[in-house]
Amino acid sequence: MVFGKLFQIIKNLILKIITRFFQQALVVNGRSVGVIFANMDAVNKYREELATVTLVGIDGTFKTVPRVPADLKCFLTIQVVFKSVSFPMVYALLGSMTEEVYAALFDIVRNILPLNYQRVCFITAN
Repeated sequence: MVFGKLFQIIKNLILKIITRFFQQALVVNGRSVGVIFANMDAVNKYREELATVTLVGIDGTFKTVPRVPADLKCFLTIQVVFKSVSFPMVYALLGSMTEEVYAALFDIVRNILPLNYQRVCFITAN
């Protein structure tokens, strides 16, 4: 009986944690080309601060990518700079790096990151 209650408590905690983490497939023209992740607790906790951000860094790496599935090509990190410190906020694993893929990715990012996009300067690196 004790183990049953303990199991239920652990299960509820895990479900609570999982639901706070944003995860969405990136689909372009009906084809899955990646997945996007974000910690929504951080986004919600720092919503006011995020509205003041004027600098966003976008960094892609091609060497640190999971081997499975084999078609992944890039791990992208979107970081906000707040008070001269960079904070990673959104992550994406991409299997394709076309203009269409990036446009779809940034449409989703705009919906989850509450930035003042008229004032933001984006810096890219790879």
